[in-house]
Amino acid sequence: MEKHLILIDLDGTLLNSKSQVSEMNKIILGEVQKQGHEIIITTGRAYYRSHMFYDELNLRSLIVNRNASIIHGPYDNQFKHIYEWIDPDTVENILTCEIAHFMRKMYIEHLNEVYVVKGERDFYEPYPLCKLIDYNNQALFNCTNLLSISVEKKDVEKTKTILERYSMVKYEKYSMGEELTLFNVYPIQSDKANAFSYLSDYYGVPQHRIIAFGDGGNDVRMIKEAGIGIAMKNAIDVVKKNAQLITDYSNNESGVGLFLKKYFELNI
Repeated sequence: MEKHLILIDLDGTLLNSKSQVSEMNKIILGEVQKQGHEIIITTGRAYYRSHMFYDELNLRSLIVNRNASIIHGPYDNQFKHIYEWIDPDTVENILTCEIAHFMRKMYIEHLNEVYVVKGERDFYEPYPLCKLIDYNNQALFNCTNLLSISVEKKDVEKTKTILERYSMVKYEKYSMGEELTLFNVYPIQSDKANAFSYLSDYYGVPQHRIIAFGDGGNDVRMIKEAGIGIAMKNAIDVVKKNAQLITDYSNNESGVGLFLKKYFELNI
């Protein structure tokens, strides 16, 4: 079979609910690699929170982080890194706007450096590649690829209204328990589907031979535009509506691996 690029989301897709790669997935992905296909982790996570799965799978391919704001090859010096950042003026404006008066936590991410504006450090401390730095009002507005802002539930609508003033960013919103809501703010051009052209050109594989797996809102366009867009059984409805196929098994049942085993007719 001709070479394929296989783009795989992490959370809710390759990883189970314990944030682990199942043995079944590891075995099947290893066999897929032996056949000459490229496994490409494609995630909203930063590299410092995804490299452990890349290494666990013995990958040497490119990796797509922060919804394609960052694309690089950890072992590939031939690929020119792709790095998109939030407009510096926008970063400064958000840091100094009214959100600053009611936010509970804020972090500025630059590749594998995280500047703690306000909040605890414990979320980041388990990640050895993450360099934590205290923010002291220094000008850190260049090369920001993520602003992480947590607010109380009562301030969610106000935060959305403020962020939507800025045309150069987009955000994803997550509930963080009963008290807080997290806003991850990205460059406006961040979208996993934007990785297609870079990956297709670099590997010489046309887009119709790109397989993409996903489950969440940040996977929709990737699933819709891939040659073969596959929604997980556990995916949200909008992902399933834009997919060509849906896995028979969920992320807790090695759904990615079992789909690929059938698709590539693997005898394992």
